[in-house]
Amino acid sequence: MRGRPVLRIAGDSPRRRGEDRGRRAGDAVVRAWKVHEELFAAVAAAHGRAPDVRSLAPGCADTTRMWAPELVEETEGVADGAGVPFSASSPAPRSRPPR
Repeated sequence: MRGRPVLRIAGDSPRRRGEDRGRRAGDAVVRAWKVHEELFAAVAAAHGRAPDVRSLAPGCADTTRMWAPELVEETEGVADGAGVPFSASSPAPRSRPPR
């Protein structure tokens, strides 16, 4: 069994560290995005609802920002670095530049 890869992340701010992580682990971020999208859809369907991540995501980020703003900044950076939308407004990742 292989161990998890170790990423050496650089950056002088949470945002820049997130961008670096997103660039280095972008493929995994995109895979996780798709898995979570399917999970949210399955849970919503099990409760007879349509997934409404678009309306919920901003509130989650706002609440998190109140107690850990650096966490939200880093997460925004990861999304940008990986080419996925932070706002959960679209499940389709943007095209990523070659590494």
